[in-house]
Amino acid sequence: MDFQFCPFDGERLEARPGRNEGRPSCTRCRFVHYANPVPAVAVFIKRGTEVLLVRRAIEPEKGKWDIPGGFVQWDEKVEQTVVRECEEELSVIVDDIKFLGSIPDVYGPFKTQTINLCFLAAITCGELFPASDVDRLEWFSVDRPPALAFAHQQQAIALLREYIAKTSANQQRGLPTNRV
Repeated sequence: MDFQFCPFDGERLEARPGRNEGRPSCTRCRFVHYANPVPAVAVFIKRGTEVLLVRRAIEPEKGKWDIPGGFVQWDEKVEQTVVRECEEELSVIVDDIKFLGSIPDVYGPFKTQTINLCFLAAITCGELFPASDVDRLEWFSVDRPPALAFAHQQQAIALLREYIAKTSANQQRGLPTNRV
């Protein structure tokens, strides 16, 4: 989102030379608009060579397949977001959370910049049931997922495949498999 005026004092923002060169800044209160991305999580739950995906029940991209997840709230750790989103969307509790990587993207009609933190997690409690903003759950081959709702998600699937390949290679060599 591009700001033209300072959200604190209404002064017109200007791109000025110096430390924050090119970033819209307020000459009165010194606010700088950094346009930082909004953090979100994407959570893979794996079963053998399959991955659990959800069909979106809400816009944007209603009816399309999605990786379970959502936005990080201001007062929670990213790992807490993983657990909360799995409970809200899938009706399960997860742990054994492993970070796979991060991917930038945009979300929704306002093109909100996001940084998508991708994780692998294991179900520890509960029965899978679509809840919250999900209308269907389905297992898909990691090698043949359906078309996904958002641009970053094909890259996220690639991160998961990379993790699976690395884990498999480590197992064959007799090395620990709990590292990303």
